[in-house]
Amino acid sequence: MNEHKKTYETAVSESVKNLSSLDSRLTALYTQAIEQGGAVPTSKAVMLNLVIYAANTELADRAFENASQILSHLTGRTILVDLAAKKTQPASVSLICGISERGDKRLCGEVIRLYADGGPVSGMTLPLLIPNVPVYLWVYGEIHSEDADFIDLLRVADHVVVDSRISGKTAPNLRAIDRLSKIDEGRRSLRDLGWISIQDWREATAQHFDAPSLRRCLEQIAEVTVRYSGSDASSVPESAPLLFASWLMERLGIAPTEVFHSRDEGYRISARQDDRPVVVRLFPEPSKLRTGRLLSVTMNCGYNGKAGTFTTEAVSDTQLSLTEDCRDICLPKKVIEAPDIADAQLAAIALSSYRKDRVFMKSIGLALQILRQLELADEKSTRFRL
Repeated sequence: MNEHKKTYETAVSESVKNLSSLDSRLTALYTQAIEQGGAVPTSKAVMLNLVIYAANTELADRAFENASQILSHLTGRTILVDLAAKKTQPASVSLICGISERGDKRLCGEVIRLYADGGPVSGMTLPLLIPNVPVYLWVYGEIHSEDADFIDLLRVADHVVVDSRISGKTAPNLRAIDRLSKIDEGRRSLRDLGWISIQDWREATAQHFDAPSLRRCLEQIAEVTVRYSGSDASSVPESAPLLFASWLMERLGIAPTEVFHSRDEGYRISARQDDRPVVVRLFPEPSKLRTGRLLSVTMNCGYNGKAGTFTTEAVSDTQLSLTEDCRDICLPKKVIEAPDIADAQLAAIALSSYRKDRVFMKSIGLALQILRQLELADEKSTRFRL
């Protein structure tokens, strides 16, 4: 799904005056869509219910665009809850169609946009869910995990999709994810677009240590530096670099002991791996890339009296380079494809996953620990200035 090339079409769209007549209207709309399809067979496929929770109309408009891209490949019923729109009618409905990967049929799904300003959100939404298929709840924008309407929708969801990458909202969003993971004894799977967005970086970093002779290096890390697109004026790092650092630390048994922030040093995490000191740095830098996008990861280690430096770096919008400087068997520089994935494709990945991601939740826990230590450091600094 490419942001710049439409892979779908809005076959039919109309306003709905009465939700009780929605099913009959959908039947009529599908009939129209089949007639428009011409020689290519048109079919309705229901793989899931996707409920999108959007706090304002601007977010809802963006959510509609992303849902349309998703539905052209992963069809089902999407219910877009627009909490702020003031409309005379309660809803609108659109059929979104796209050609299957084999090109032999036209698949259609539906987007029901509910205009729920001041209305009973759960009362409007729940009767529209198709039974016997999974329910995904996608929180579009900031995560309001304590909102009553949201909690009502959460109760019927099997899976929850969030996005921790909202600039300036790292701490509240990660805390909200942690709270969501514990509701109803943690029965739901949670997927974060921010976490999915760094998957290529995690895999590329791990590739440095595929050779058995280099794995001892992972037990003797000296310093890790993560550079990312962002502003040094922010009081906390963006979620993607923080989650990457937390993942690396959790996997390698590196425990944070103190966190310091300054414009010169970025975010400096003093830590220990077993009985040895380790420094982990997060540096925001001006960049044309999306805020929070990783720019480079450098790992320094010492092992068997030897030293090694392993760097993963974005060399373009679509490629990463892997370079190694060590006294052992090092791989030559390698360039791999790693495009900046559009939100719709990240969401499609999330919607195709059913299992709980325990590594993600452990990384969330360590990220929250780092944020708490950063807040303590800020409080001490404030008291000192006073």
